[in-house]
Amino acid sequence: DSLDDERSAQYRATTWLLDDANYTAYPNERKIQRWSLATFYHSLAGNAWIVNDGWMVDTGDLSDECAWHGIVCGDDASGTVVTSIDMGQNNLQGDIPLEISLLDNIQHLSLTKNFITSFPLEVFGLPSLRILDLNKNLIKEIPSSVSETNGDPLPSSSLEELYLGFNRIKFIPDSMFQRVRNLTHLWLS
Repeated sequence: DSLDDERSAQYRATTWLLDDANYTAYPNERKIQRWSLATFYHSLAGNAWIVNDGWMVDTGDLSDECAWHGIVCGDDASGTVVTSIDMGQNNLQGDIPLEISLLDNIQHLSLTKNFITSFPLEVFGLPSLRILDLNKNLIKEIPSSVSETNGDPLPSSSLEELYLGFNRIKFIPDSMFQRVRNLTHLWLS
């Protein structure tokens, strides 16, 4: 449905990606990565960010998503992949989109000191994610189905550090602790 809605972040990301002159040259993994990041941009009011250098540029030196502000990349068997997003104190507003879960190689996601209101359950399932920093946002709840989806247990999270302090969270589901067994640092307030 969201791909049919011209106002949706997913639709706008798809349109941007398909309009890229280099689209057909990108391997599928890179298309997915660029679409995921474009959806992230549109979902979190990227045009209002304090710094959005390179984001949504498809020509010149900044056309590579690894040159965009806040993005760090590394190499793996499938090519160059996003390993870190650090967009702290940058006026991100809204809900982190589900599409962030397509970034399988991300190890560090730091979105502290913004105006984020929620994040998807699937963030806990990112296989490489070690650090999730959502301190000082407007998050009201932790996804409540942290331990199961459709009755199937979710795999154990790779998270080692989880920062959720200074949000509006009033309740932490017990299931979260069953899911994040590798946790060595937890910050709540």
